[in-house]
Parts: sequence; structure tokens; C-alpha cells
Amino acid sequence: MPSKHKPLTNTPQASRYAGLDMLATSVAVVRQDGMILEVNAAFEDLLGVSNKVLLGSQIANYFVDANAISEALKGANGDDCAAMRFEAHVLLGGATSTQGLTVPVHVCSRQQAWQARPC
Repeated sequence: MPSKHKPLTNTPQASRYAGLDMLATSVAVVRQDGMILEVNAAFEDLLGVSNKVLLGSQIANYFVDANAISEALKGANGDDCAAMRFEAHVLLGGATSTQGLTVPVHVCSRQQAWQARPC
């Protein structure tokens, strides 16, 4: 099912993410409800999933323990500068993949409100 989410490409927020594709580290920008807003090329490569599929989907769909990522997002909710780090495993190809392959990752979850002071 195609995503109804439009990438941030031509928005004021887009300049915030312009350099993400230069990073070798996988990065996903996610809303508090878990919807993926932006990803970099390294994140696409890690999962083997294109940004067209990723954008607008739920980040939890790409983790073995979906509850861990959901709890990290809930924990950051309400605190402008909350951060959490933990070890997890991502599913190559996502939850619908038949590959059954996983990769260990170190997750750094951080919230920063658009209008709030820098953390």
C-alpha cells in the first residue's frame, strides 16, 4: 500500500536533514507516534528497503522487538530533550520479509521539539 506521507523535500525542515545521506551511520527521523518522516541512504541500505516504502510507515515494523522502540518513543514523549540508548535487532526487509534475517543495531532515540530550545 503506498504511503500517504510526503517527504520533507521541499519544506523548511528539509534543510535540517540535507546532510544525512553523507553519513555512514543509519539514521531515521521519526515522529512520536513512530511514523518515519525521513531516512538516509545508510538506513535504506541496512534494511534493504527503499525510502518510498519506509516514509510514512511505522519504525516498529522494522524491529524484532517492536515494543522496545515503541517504549523508547513513549519515554521521550513530553520531555523536550529526552534521550534513550539500547541494543536491538532490525529485520532485513521489514516485518513482511520472508528472509527472517536480522542485524544487531545500537539505537539512539532522542526527541527534540521543533519550537523548543536546542538540546
